[in-house]
Amino acid sequence: MRQGERADRGGGFGGSALVLGIAGLVLPFVLSGCAVLGSPAEGMPAQDRHVLYEVFGDGDVVDVTYTSDGGTGTEQLQNVPLPFRKEISLEEAAFQVFTLSAQNADEGRITCRITVDGEVLDESSSVGAWELALCNDSAP
Repeated sequence: MRQGERADRGGGFGGSALVLGIAGLVLPFVLSGCAVLGSPAEGMPAQDRHVLYEVFGDGDVVDVTYTSDGGTGTEQLQNVPLPFRKEISLEEAAFQVFTLSAQNADEGRITCRITVDGEVLDESSSVGAWELALCNDSAP
């Protein structure tokens, strides 16, 4: 084929198939009135998510940071005695993010764990003074 010529691949659909495919993915959300982010669809009862943040290990105290609202809000605590447990209830949204970090001030192992509605989403450990255990995940 020479420069400037276009190959005829047949079918004749070209970009219209792409447009129809995208419309097929988006249209059900528009017609149903469902929000991609935010609260449940109108008429549906709101569900609560039960979140459990845990930190445990060999040391005496740690510094802890965790998301408090399933999004961007955080709480920071210093010199927290181990074991640490924090339970929160959140209104279920279409997408939520959960993070938990703990920094060890002593030698030894430190472990963090995030559980949502009884299911462990993430668990992580580290060993040593000033080491950081970091857990994070999301729930649709």
